[in-house]
Parts: sequence; structure tokens; C-alpha cells
Amino acid sequence: MSSVDISVVIPVYNRCNELRLTLDSLCRQTLAKERFEVVIADDGSNEDVQAVLDDFPSLKIKYAHQPNEGFRVSAARNLGFDQAGGKIIVYNDNGMLLKSDCLEKHLKHHQANAENYVILPYMHGTNPKSDQDKMRQILDDNIDNPDEAIAIMKNEGNMGDGREWFFGNNGDDVYNWYIPWHPVWGGHFSVNRNFVNKNNVRWNEKFVSWGAEDTEYGVQLCLAGAKINLHRDVEAVHYPTPVVVADPVKDSRSTEYKDVTHFLLSQQPIRGVKAWVEMRGRVHSPENRAEYFKEKGWGQEWELEPLGKY
Repeated sequence: MSSVDISVVIPVYNRCNELRLTLDSLCRQTLAKERFEVVIADDGSNEDVQAVLDDFPSLKIKYAHQPNEGFRVSAARNLGFDQAGGKIIVYNDNGMLLKSDCLEKHLKHHQANAENYVILPYMHGTNPKSDQDKMRQILDDNIDNPDEAIAIMKNEGNMGDGREWFFGNNGDDVYNWYIPWHPVWGGHFSVNRNFVNKNNVRWNEKFVSWGAEDTEYGVQLCLAGAKINLHRDVEAVHYPTPVVVADPVKDSRSTEYKDVTHFLLSQQPIRGVKAWVEMRGRVHSPENRAEYFKEKGWGQEWELEPLGKY
């Protein structure tokens, strides 16, 4: 029997300042601290991560470490999941600060739905066109109050979720999209532990460069029958990472495997994944999808069935 309702799994590689901010936002949660734990999955940091964790005695923290063998965030997330004991797993990247009622809202929505339910939050500050320096200044000025920073960013505009274009065009009921796995971003989302265990949904550790390991995880969720939904009342905010010197080990692995992402995704047994990989961004246009499906000899299926159905 699990002793906590939620496990927050945070993959970490250095960036201790952002880790402090992330943990501080967890200390401010309205959900009682005895109801959640924090699992730090360290991908071979050379900074003193443990010293940061020691400064947060009020949190239930588990620490797991793997050696630095390049960019292995998928392996780190699996490591964290295996250490977690919560009924609900909230994946949260380092530097993603939670609004004070974030975990409470996760739990509320999961309790109201079946175990195949997957919650996507609204992630402020992930719009790539945002002014990164300005967002960082807003967060620094409200370092003890992410809720206030989020309110200011809402008023500023153009500091919202990087997926807003897709939500605006396809709706918040992501499970009805033609590509429902597409908006599953690793920055922050939650799953039911029992559901992913039963269906052996794991992070694919062949992804050893930045990006798309979360998309592939979303594909696995869809194949297992997950119902993915956006909840705008579940809010987090991304602290923009200052530019730092790259780690030579991790950077070399990222360069070496830069093409593996699309190869691995192309192996998935979903028509929409193949279309998404081969068409890249053009898949979002119905006209382009129609032309692509015609080339593949798939007739008018593009009109009759969402690309994400399996």
C-alpha cells in the first residue's frame, strides 16, 4: 500500500539554483506534505545536489543517482519512477515551478476520473517566442511567490504555454485530437501509476539527445488507451535557464544521436506518427494531410478518422 498520494519525479543535471526554486514551490503546496513525496533522479550531476536537498527537511525526498554517461533523461525518469511510491506520478522538470494548488488539483482530477486519465497542465513561460530575460526577471522579483509571477505573466501576454496554438485549434480535450500524443511534454504532466505499470509504459532509454522522448512516451500512453486532457487550472511556470557552457559528454551524445529521434518514432504502429515524422510540421494542415494520405494510398481516411486512433 502506497504511503503517499503523489510522487513528484524530477530529473536533475546540475542547475542547483533552479532545483532550489523548484523545491521551494513544492514547499508552498496547499496539498499536505504528508500526502506527497519528491523523487530526485540525478543524471550524473557534478554539483552538490544532496546539499540542496538537505536544505528542505520538511519535504519527503528520495534521491537516486546514475553516472554521467551522456544525456540520459529517459533513464533518469525511469529511475525516479522505480523509486516512487505514489498512486499518481507527476513528472516535473527541474526549473518548472508549481503554482501553490498544483498538486491538489492533480489529485482532485485524478480522483474524479478513471485510471487511464492523463493530466496535462498549463505551463506558463514555455512559449519559445517569449522574452526569456523578462520572464526571468518577473520570477526573480517574485522569488517567494510563483503564483504572483504567473498572474503578472498572464497580464503581460505572450508568456503562456508553447502549445497554445494547438490547444486553440484542436481544443482542450486532447484525447479527441488527430495527434493526441503530440502535446505530452516532459516539463510537467501526471499519470496513474497503476495504469502505466499494467501497460508497461516506460520512457524509451534509446533517446539520448534532447527532445521527443516525451512525444514517444505520449505515443505509448495512447497505445495503452490513455485519455489525455488539458486542465488549465493545473498551472506551473518555467524558469528560463540561463545560457551555460555545455557538458562535453552530454553534448557529444546529443550530436551523435541527433537523427535517432525520428527513426525511433517512425517505428511506432500509428499512422499519425508516420505522417508526423515524415511531414514534420506540415501534418497540422488538413490540406497537406490529404495530399500525404493520397500519396500513401490511404484514400480519404484522413477525413474519417483522427490520425491518433489506434
